[in-house]
Amino acid sequence: MNRTVLTVVLTTTFLLSTSLLIANENALKFIESKFEQPFIKSFGITTNLTNPLIDIASQFIISDTLAEENLLLRKEVNNLQVQLSSAQEQLALARLYPTNQQKKSGEQRTILYADVIARDVIPSRMTILVGRGANDGVKVNQAVLGPEGLFIGLVSDVSSTQSWIRLITDSRSSIPALVQGARAYGSLEGAHNHLSLEFVDKDALISVDEFVVTSAMGGLIPGGLLIGKITSVDLIDQDMHPKIRVEPLSDLRKIEMVEIITNKNISFSKQSERIID
Repeated sequence: MNRTVLTVVLTTTFLLSTSLLIANENALKFIESKFEQPFIKSFGITTNLTNPLIDIASQFIISDTLAEENLLLRKEVNNLQVQLSSAQEQLALARLYPTNQQKKSGEQRTILYADVIARDVIPSRMTILVGRGANDGVKVNQAVLGPEGLFIGLVSDVSSTQSWIRLITDSRSSIPALVQGARAYGSLEGAHNHLSLEFVDKDALISVDEFVVTSAMGGLIPGGLLIGKITSVDLIDQDMHPKIRVEPLSDLRKIEMVEIITNKNISFSKQSERIID
């Protein structure tokens, strides 16, 4: 009898203990869930807010890297184009005038560096002001080079300490030019955002992507300085001059420093020695 009562008491105690443990465990889980839910919701909101910001920041970094790489690539391409144009000009002139080329090989070019300090505010006038003037040897109609040694314009006005440079895209600009491959002469006219090569012989065999360089015709500027590339050739009428569009290779909107050639008698072969870091 005593054993039966003891067994019943122990069994009852075990069942009650087990029930309490289960109840406590469920209570703890309930309490934990109440604490976890706000945290999880808060964390989820924070994550949802920060993820787009991280994505945006990553895209900015990638964009900046690509922009820098594109700029370096463009500089390298322009350098190679200058060298190629110079080599082609040397070869063409060496074939045409072998004796004269031997005389020119010893000529040197005098360069004066100048910072761009202002731009003309009138949209139709593509001119820039540089911090060099007559005191430094600058004169009207001297040739001016931009980045990578590309021809960008002529000195148009000079004071004692400053000079205005008329860029080739200015509507008042007119430069004697030469289509390098066809050896066809023309007048390169400014058209604000591009160039137009006028008065080219209608029988000349002009092709797209040919280089256009300066011509020494008129004696104002040295010949053989690379300007740009032909992007289109339109023969409107067989009895008329072709309509030739030229794109300058230099980005004239971003020029910060120029090189003024202070002597006219230079050798185009020196152009191939200019490498921009």
